[in-house]
Amino acid sequence: ADASDLFSGESTAVRALVNELKSNPNFTDGMGEAMRVFSASSRPGRSEIKPEITATAERGGVRIDGSKNYAETVNLYMRRKGEFAWGQIAIKRKRLPFEDQAPLLKPGVPEEREYMARGVVGDDEVGADSDIVGAVFAG
Repeated sequence: ADASDLFSGESTAVRALVNELKSNPNFTDGMGEAMRVFSASSRPGRSEIKPEITATAERGGVRIDGSKNYAETVNLYMRRKGEFAWGQIAIKRKRLPFEDQAPLLKPGVPEEREYMARGVVGDDEVGADSDIVGAVFAG
């Protein structure tokens, strides 16, 4: 490869490699800084981190998938529709998907569940809560 292309950041092959590295679930901010693959515009500050999640009801549980969006890990929370308080269902999760296999409150009665994620850097929850997503779980 032409060195000037590599160092200018215009090489599509290098950009593709960096994007692949960043999408790896084991990739952390520390790795990005060590490899110097963050630019001022690509790496959000701690207060700007906002995980993105989806929830899909499946047989035996609800599958939570998504992106940590530059957080090192995520904490996941669940509540049943109509409840006020969130219950933590996963602590410092490095990878998604996560399977919520909590049983139904009333066996045989489907329930609507809501999920939310918070980014974690070190031991601190940072940034904004994810959007709340829901799924109807039938058991």
